[in-house]
Amino acid sequence: MMTDRERAIAALTCKIPDRIPTFELEYQLAGEVFGKEILKEDDLKGKTQKEIDYLLEDNAEFLIKIYSEMEHSIIPLHWLSEEHIKKTAKLINEKSHYNFLLTHHGDGTFALPDGEKMYDFAYRTMDDWQGLLAEARKMADGAIEKNKRLFDAGIESFILCCDYCYNMGPFVSPKMFRELITPYLTDIISEIHKMGGYAIKHTDGDIMPILDQLIAAGPAAIHS
Repeated sequence: MMTDRERAIAALTCKIPDRIPTFELEYQLAGEVFGKEILKEDDLKGKTQKEIDYLLEDNAEFLIKIYSEMEHSIIPLHWLSEEHIKKTAKLINEKSHYNFLLTHHGDGTFALPDGEKMYDFAYRTMDDWQGLLAEARKMADGAIEKNKRLFDAGIESFILCCDYCYNMGPFVSPKMFRELITPYLTDIISEIHKMGGYAIKHTDGDIMPILDQLIAAGPAAIHS
């Protein structure tokens, strides 16, 4: 029988797992189902180091409980600082005997601007295109470096969660997308592969006009 980690890796590498692995980007019903919430960084403010260590260990055990009972193969680690994510990953791996595949947000590309920034972004595509490209490079490089640190700490897969599309299509034209996003997404995914990790690209909306570019960027899976 496969472990949950082995099932997830089998699915992400086009092999046949012994049963279908399941995962969510985030589990948001812990309070309703299990009676308490998953630990967040704000919960650690003002705590002593001893208290923080206790809470991190309790949270790691709680995450194992949640994802075991929900029969999920991948545990997403969000909500905490990078330092505390590293400690949590170590605790989960040790306590579960590396049963789960651990994942974290790993994207560093432009996403749908919110309503307050949409006009500014649109103007920049006309007035500051080279500035946007420089910013895209900086964001991607930052994501690559952070992903390397997290991979070394036990995070083996990365959810690339920047949303690109409305229900009517991408927020920039496919031609602009090919210059502004695809090269940097490809670099991020390539570096994940070089480490031996797994990339899952998530984006909501109608992705069909850019689906060919998302596939060419090389993720192990596309989640929409």
